[in-house]
Amino acid sequence: MKGLKALIGIGLPSFCLVSVAMATVPVVDRIEDMHEGWYEVKPGGETSCARGDEFSFFVSPGNSDKVVIDFIGGGACWNDQTCAEGTATFSDNVEHLKRRYENGELSGVYQRDREDNPFKEYNHVVIPYCTGDIHWGNNEVTYTNEETGEDFTIKHKGAVNAKAVLAWVSENILNPRRVVVAGCSAGSYGSIYWTPEVRRMFPNADFKQLGDSGVGIITERFFHESFPKWNATEAAPRWIPELNPDVVDWSTLGIHDLYTNIGHYYPEISLSQYTSAFDDNQTFYFEIMGGAPENWSPNMFDTIHGIEQSLSRFRSFIAPGVEHCILPYDELYSVQSGGVAFTSWLKDYIDGEQVPSVVCDHCDPDGVGH
Repeated sequence: MKGLKALIGIGLPSFCLVSVAMATVPVVDRIEDMHEGWYEVKPGGETSCARGDEFSFFVSPGNSDKVVIDFIGGGACWNDQTCAEGTATFSDNVEHLKRRYENGELSGVYQRDREDNPFKEYNHVVIPYCTGDIHWGNNEVTYTNEETGEDFTIKHKGAVNAKAVLAWVSENILNPRRVVVAGCSAGSYGSIYWTPEVRRMFPNADFKQLGDSGVGIITERFFHESFPKWNATEAAPRWIPELNPDVVDWSTLGIHDLYTNIGHYYPEISLSQYTSAFDDNQTFYFEIMGGAPENWSPNMFDTIHGIEQSLSRFRSFIAPGVEHCILPYDELYSVQSGGVAFTSWLKDYIDGEQVPSVVCDHCDPDGVGH
C-alpha cells in the first residue's frame, strides 16, 4: 500500500499532484499500487456501490499537463427486475474492473504503453460505475425481488461517487492545459452530465467531451420510472437556466437538450459522440424500456443530426455494425468509417483540429459499411 506521496514529484510543468486534506474533500489515505502505473484510490466517506460494497477509483499519472476524466459504463437499473440479483442489468461493484487493472488485462485507451494511444501522455482518472444510475443519482431505494418476495435496498449513489472523485481531481490536479471528459455507455451519460461541473473546475483549459455509445434513445416510460428512483437532478447544473431542475422538468428533456444547452452555455468547448449504427447494447436497453428495437437506429440518426444542427462545435463518429463502445477495446485502433480511422479522428479531435463528423457510407448491421 502506498500513500499519496507515491503520486508526488512527477515533475510536470504547470501541473502537480499534491496531498490535501480538507473538510469538504474526502480524506484519501488509501492509495494502492495496482499494476503498470495504475493506482486505486479509496475515498471512503459517503461513497458506495449499489449493494453497499466499497467504491474506489483509479488514477494513472501521465507526463504532460493534460488530463482525461473517464466515466466507466455498466448498464442501469430502475425497477424490481432490473435491480434484483439474478436479473440485474447493471454492474453493482468495482471488483471486476479492479481485477482487470491488477492483472494488466487492459485494452483500448487503458494500454498506456501503446504509442498510438491518443491518451498515452495524459493523466488518466477513471471513475468506475456500480450504482445503476448512469453516474447521476443520489438516493436509496427499496425494491422487491419478484422471485423471493424479499425487499432489498439499492444505493443509487453515482453522483456522490462522482463528486468525491472530482473533489480529489480539483485538489490534486492543478492548472491542466487540456481536459477531456469521456465515458463509455452509462459513462457516456456521465461525461455529458458532469461536463458543466468539470468546466467550472478548469475554466481556462482547452476542453473536450467525448461520449462513447450513449445516444440517449429512451422511452417516456423509462424517464418517468427512473428519474424519481435515482433523484438524478440533485447535482444538475442549476447555473444553466435551461437545465435548472428548479424551473425545468427534466422528465421532458432528452440527450439533445443536454448537449445543446451545455454547448450554448459554454460555446468555447467541444462536444462529441461516437456510436455504431446498429449498437446492439443500446438497442437492448431501448427494448427493455418498452421501445421497438427496429426504431433505435433511425432515432439515433435523428438525434445526432439534431444536435449537429444546433451546435457548431459538436462532432459525431458513426461506425458500421452493432458493436457497443470503442474506448475500452482493441477495436479503438482498427475501426474505420467513411474511410476515416477512428484513432486518427480521435487524436485530431482532442488535439483541437477541425475534424468533420463521420458516418459510414453504407451502414450495415454486419459491419460491412466503411
